Amino acid sequence: MQISKRLRAVADMVPPGTRLADVGTDHGYVPIFLVQNDRILSAVAMDINRGPLERARLHIRQYNLEGRVETRLSDGLEKLLPGEADVILIAGMGGMLTVRILENGWETAKSAGALILQPQSDIREVRLFLKKNGYRIEEENMVEEDGKFYPMMRAVPSPWILDPAEEEQERSHSCAAKSVREGEISCAVWEELHLRYGPALLKANHPVLLRYLEREQAQMEKVREKLLRESGSAAARRLSEIEEDLRLNRTARALYAAGTRK
Repeated sequence: MQISKRLRAVADMVPPGTRLADVGTDHGYVPIFLVQNDRILSAVAMDINRGPLERARLHIRQYNLEGRVETRLSDGLEKLLPGEADVILIAGMGGMLTVRILENGWETAKSAGALILQPQSDIREVRLFLKKNGYRIEEENMVEEDGKFYPMMRAVPSPWILDPAEEEQERSHSCAAKSVREGEISCAVWEELHLRYGPALLKANHPVLLRYLEREQAQMEKVREKLLRESGSAAARRLSEIEEDLRLNRTARALYAAGTRK
C-alpha cells in the first residue's frame, strides 16, 4: 500500500514489534501499511464514525489482514482497554480534540508505552499537556505536503517525576546552561520556544521547521501591517500579541542560523 507523505512520516515513528491503537483511523491506511510491512504485531483501528470505519474494514479485507487489524467503533479511547496497545496514535485531528481524547481516556493512554501525535492545530497546547502529565518528547518530525505543514511527535512517560522544589532546581540549572549556549535567552522564552516549535525540531535545526518559521513570519507581518492601520483597544491588544509572536519567531530563526554555523 502507498500512503501519503505525512502518514508515512507518522508511521515511521511507530516502534517495530509493537501493538498499535490508531484513534480516528479513517481509511485505516497507517495500521494496514505497518502490518503489511511487518513493522508491528497487530493493530486496533478505531473511529467514532461508521462510514470511515466501514471503509477501513473494506481495505483490511482487501489486503487479507483481518486476523491482525481489528476495527472498533469508538469515541476516542472509549473501546480500548488499558494495556491492549503498546503505542497509541492520534493523527489528523485538532490539538484540543487530541487533548480531550487523552484526558477522557487517560487510564488507557498512560498504560501505553508511547503516544504518537500529529495535531493539525494548537500544537503548543498538546506539548503543554504532555509536559504537565509527566511525558517527554523523544522524537519529533515535520513534513510539508501540498503546501501544508504537519508537525508530529512521539512522547513517552518520564522515568521520574520530581517534586516541585526539585523540578524548579532542575529547571533553573537547565535554563542557565542553555542561556549560556544560546546567547542569554531567558528560561521563560526558552520554554515558550519549546512549546511552540518543538524541542527536538529546534535542536536538530530541522529544515522543514525553518520553512515553517519563514512562512509564519510572513503571515504575521501581513497581520501586523493591517493592525497598524486600525484603531481601538481590541486592535491594540491583538497588535501587542502579534509583536510578541514575531519576537519569538525571530528568536527561533536566530537559533536556527546559529546552529547551522556551528
